[in-house]
Amino acid sequence: MGKGDVMDDFHDDDGLVKFVEHVGRTKADEVALILNGDIFDFLKMDYEGKYPRYITEDISMWKLEKVLETHPKVFAVWKKFLELPHTKLVFVIGNHDPDVAWPAVQKRLREVLGQEGASGAAKVEFTHFFDEAHFHVQHGNLIDPLFGFDHKKPIIEHKGKKILNLPAGWQIASQYLTPFKKKFHELEVLYPQQEVLKKYPEYKKEMGRMMRHYGPKIFLVDPIMNLGNPMFRIPYIRVIKHLLKNGFDGVHDDRFLDVEMLEGKFGKKEVYVLAHAHVLADRKDKQARYIFVDCWRTERDVTTPDLKKKPKTYVDIAIENGKMLSADLREFSLE
Repeated sequence: MGKGDVMDDFHDDDGLVKFVEHVGRTKADEVALILNGDIFDFLKMDYEGKYPRYITEDISMWKLEKVLETHPKVFAVWKKFLELPHTKLVFVIGNHDPDVAWPAVQKRLREVLGQEGASGAAKVEFTHFFDEAHFHVQHGNLIDPLFGFDHKKPIIEHKGKKILNLPAGWQIASQYLTPFKKKFHELEVLYPQQEVLKKYPEYKKEMGRMMRHYGPKIFLVDPIMNLGNPMFRIPYIRVIKHLLKNGFDGVHDDRFLDVEMLEGKFGKKEVYVLAHAHVLADRKDKQARYIFVDCWRTERDVTTPDLKKKPKTYVDIAIENGKMLSADLREFSLE
């Protein structure tokens, strides 16, 4: 959710309201609704017409207020959901909304959701990943070579000022990809992107030109010219490993998710639930099951005559007496 301008890609407020109401009707002793990252699109949201590299708490608060003004129905239904005695709302922090790590942002969200005070901590949780004995939920940016960062230190100090500890991918997207997406916003929300590139050669040409023009600046010039600046650091080893494994592929986003490191970094689980890559998949191997739940922003299928909307999907996990009974990837109809 953004601030209602051309860069706000979420247009299904009524559908999300229906979904939250549906979850609230679940017959269980406890129901946790886990919002798996990129809930707010602070990354593509300008701040007074600019895209600052250093994000302070004041900037994040300004952006949050814009989202509150633009999407009041969603916050109203979340508040209503939390009024039920058996419910909990979990905000997993993604690469588009690292601002949620700020204490003031969390406090403001709890206020809007009617959960001020100590009791609200039990009903509303903010985290970079959600862990249970049997399953692990994270947006996916933590295992992305460009968006991975020290989530234990989401806020750092630079030149006497507290700022968000933003990974290289955030800086690349904010400073260079956002202006490109603003120019091609109608095409950027189409999928699959490889088909979009085939259908719109000018779009492909501009994307290639942008990568050639800014690539050396991003990965060589800027880091050298700004040695010691945390906002210009590049994880070269992780990026090189990714390129050796996948090549220069900027279209298939699921290849940026290193699922092999999940178990080693977050512990062995039966099920891992991921987002981030804007793909829908349910994969199993000898180690675990990996469910990729797709995004809820308004994306459309370029291969259909009427540019059909991408379906809204979610994962329904049931646990009883410490045992996971089921984990189902489902589609929610907005009709």
